[in-house]
Amino acid sequence: MENSEATPNPVPQPVNLPPLAQTASVPPTKPQKKFLKWTAVSLIVLLAGAVIILAYQYYQLKQQVTDANVSVAPILTETSSSMSVATPTPSADLTLNWETFDNSRFGYFIKIPKSLTYDTDGNDKNFNLIFEPNSSKAYVLQANNNEKADSLITINTTEAVKIGKIEWKISRLPSRTVDFGYQVPGDGPFYILQTKNKNHLFALVVAGEGLTQEQEQILSTFQFTE
Repeated sequence: MENSEATPNPVPQPVNLPPLAQTASVPPTKPQKKFLKWTAVSLIVLLAGAVIILAYQYYQLKQQVTDANVSVAPILTETSSSMSVATPTPSADLTLNWETFDNSRFGYFIKIPKSLTYDTDGNDKNFNLIFEPNSSKAYVLQANNNEKADSLITINTTEAVKIGKIEWKISRLPSRTVDFGYQVPGDGPFYILQTKNKNHLFALVVAGEGLTQEQEQILSTFQFTE
């Protein structure tokens, strides 16, 4: 047999592997910060829109209340012990301290300012209450006892007006065409108010086209007592 030489096993050689490629570092994104930013912006926009809507609705409601003239309920004021209702202060009655002129014969009374002078004359059938006598502003309230008061009241009347509690018929005379019983100063025009109660006829005669504010206020206190 032939002797063969044993072949030695080859020694494994180290394998040089190429170095691992190093990946470039990528800066991390910040999606969370962007999300929070847009969320905050959205909330601000929603809140602003809600405020605008509420303000517009409040304006509409206030306008409706104003247009409808809704009466306001009494204001409640709270005290330490209870609730009380606040009531408005009534306006002062300017005629409260005026002098009251009472004519029981013809059944009426009227109030006169204390600063205004007046005089009277007459009898059981005719009575004159003269305001501001002996002046160019004089005017007179006449009372007549006449059974024909219903027919006299229609003479030269064209319209009517209610002053105080009394309705008066209006006559306008361009000149002195009738006897007033008292010579009101002037030649005309004259403004005459007439009313009646039972068989009494009453007439207020003033010079001019109508009553002054003071004359109307005085006449508003005229009332019948019978």
